[in-house]
Amino acid sequence: NGCVATSDTIMVSIFDSPIVDLGADTSICEDAMLPLDAGNAGAAYAWSTGDTVQTIMVMTAGTYDVTVTSPEGCETSDSISVGVDLLPIAGFTSADTGLAVTFTSTASNADSVHWDFGGGNTSNEANPSFTFDASGTYTVTQVAFNDCGTDTISAEISVIGVSIDDLLSAGSLSLYPNPTSGSFVLQLDLLRSAELRVEVVNLQGQRVHLSNFGQTVGSFSHAFDMPGLAEGIYLVKIQLDNEMVTRKLQVE
Repeated sequence: NGCVATSDTIMVSIFDSPIVDLGADTSICEDAMLPLDAGNAGAAYAWSTGDTVQTIMVMTAGTYDVTVTSPEGCETSDSISVGVDLLPIAGFTSADTGLAVTFTSTASNADSVHWDFGGGNTSNEANPSFTFDASGTYTVTQVAFNDCGTDTISAEISVIGVSIDDLLSAGSLSLYPNPTSGSFVLQLDLLRSAELRVEVVNLQGQRVHLSNFGQTVGSFSHAFDMPGLAEGIYLVKIQLDNEMVTRKLQVE
């Protein structure tokens, strides 16, 4: 029929696309560096940072993208979000009432804090209170912690004890009737808030009564009834915070 048969052959190669895995989203500590490796040595790289190398180092928060092109022209992309966790910064303030000092933590980025008041006295409370033994200057240290590290701050604080004269209105302390058969009234006028405790002991130092009234301020009056006390002299110890005044009580 005059036609000539012809044939042709084509070879098709199928290349695998690069496998790129930058890993799961993650966080790093402040000032730390995270390597991001796109793998596939010999490929071409296009990072969102503008880098064109296989591995980059990052230390700022953000989303990082990379496109990897194999020598055969196949492309694969991946991305990762990186957060930055800040280092802790220690800090605190203090407020005193006599020898008792309340500390308030102003630490930032801290999961927990540790306090050292000196003399082996410590606390792990966020905002502790501590009562020093005497007036003076003390060094207080706070250490702030988180998973990225620690920070330490020390400060000197001056503590001045409050005297009875600072707490009581002049001439306001009275104990009556005295002598008594076992009942008496204690009256006083507190110029500022103080922890009030009243203890009655005999001359041998044996306690016959104890009352804790907690934080007290202003005019205070309380009737004590202790029937059956043996005749004799007793000491009424009135403690205000860390200060104490003693009065004799005669039971007849």
